[in-house]
Parts: sequence; structure tokens; C-alpha cells
Amino acid sequence: MNELSEKELFKYLNNKRVVIVGPAPEEEYVAGFGEYIDSFDVVVRVNRGWRMSKQNPEVFGFKTNILYHCLDFDEENGGYIDYDFLKKSKCETIVSCYPNINDINHRDIMFNMGIRQHCFELFLKQNGGVDYSFVSDGFYLNLDSKMNTRPNSGTVAFLHLLQSNLSHLEIIGFSFFSKGYVDSYRSSIDGISAKDAEHSEHLVLDRMRKAQNHNIKRQIDFCKPVLTNDSRVSFSKSMKKVLNEK
Repeated sequence: MNELSEKELFKYLNNKRVVIVGPAPEEEYVAGFGEYIDSFDVVVRVNRGWRMSKQNPEVFGFKTNILYHCLDFDEENGGYIDYDFLKKSKCETIVSCYPNINDINHRDIMFNMGIRQHCFELFLKQNGGVDYSFVSDGFYLNLDSKMNTRPNSGTVAFLHLLQSNLSHLEIIGFSFFSKGYVDSYRSSIDGISAKDAEHSEHLVLDRMRKAQNHNIKRQIDFCKPVLTNDSRVSFSKSMKKVLNEK
């Protein structure tokens, strides 16, 4: 288990065809689509996204070369990591979506009181031998400042990937929580089982409103020009719909 610098991570991604696979319901998510996902040079997932590949690789693919994770292992947040399964699915690196910052003056409580250091120490104790990396302080703080909110893990992940010289990034299963989650990613929120996609969307957005950590509109407003003006990016119909609506 080694720590990789951001520079080393980006070198690995150089000229690669990359797909980031998220938990939003997609019409593309049907039997046989997993083969298409696994055809990419690099398959990226976020938080408990490895569960989708473990439960249904025919739909979601089997490979997970990079896992972006918030390092909060509570099941209502990032969830635990199955390191044995990740190694079987070719995972080379776990990337922390948030840097290890401790700043008592930062408006985000996550960066107060040593919370990030605690998360990282727990991660090191549990890590089953997978290399790890962090998004850089400068990258994250720039996003945080411009959005004036904490970006969700998925938002951090695909924006961070675009800092590299990858040749192509396909974004699937991200819609800023429109229609919530597929069941294999998360079927209940705060102990309430989602009845359908609309109910899942309501539950997750309600949770974020109460916590007041993630402002979705600010994230969409920031991401729209970045994603639509980068010729390396393609994304699903659901993401396109969300970006066009706002």
C-alpha cells in the first residue's frame, strides 16, 4: 500500500479512454452494457459504486481501476470498502475526494476539528493493500470557493479526472441526483426504503437539504460550462437533460 501523488495519478491517466460509472438510473443500464463499460482503458467508480459491479456486472461492468471515495465509512455517507473485491476487480488506486485539511476558520465543518485526519487514519487502519491518493488542496479549495458549497464526491471525481491529459471521459450514471440511486448502490436513505426512482430522489435531496452541505444548483451551474465545452467529454442522456434544464 503506497501513497501516489496527484502527478503520478495523472500520468497513469495520460491518453487513456476513461469511463466514470455512477449510481443514477440510466436507460443504458441494461444486461450486456457491462461489457461496454469494461472495454474502457480505465473504469472509475465513486464511494459504494463497487457494489453495483459486485451485484450485477452484466449491467454495470466488473472492472474498477480507480475508486474515488469520501473516506467517511458511515453507511449513510460513503459506505464501507470491500478491499478484497476491489483487488479482484483490478482496482489500483483509491482517491480521497476531499483533502486532509484542518482549518478551524473554514465554513465547512468537515474541515474543522480534525475530522478529515480522523477519516484518513481510519482508512489506513482498514486498507487491505490498495494504493491511495488525494485530490490536491489547491484543486479542491478552488472548487469549494467557486461553488460556495461542498461538491459531492461524484462531482469532485469527474472534475478531477478532467485535470489530467486523458483522451476521453464518458460520464454515465450521474444526474445530480435526478431519479436518485439504483438499488444496487443504495436502496434506503436514513432507514427509509425507496419505493421507486422518484422516491429515491426525494429522499436523497431531502437529506442534503437538512444537512446543508451540498448545494446542487451551485454544482450544476459550475459544471455546465466545464462539461459542455470540453471536447473530451461525453455524457448520458440524463446528465444532458439536467444540464440543459438549468
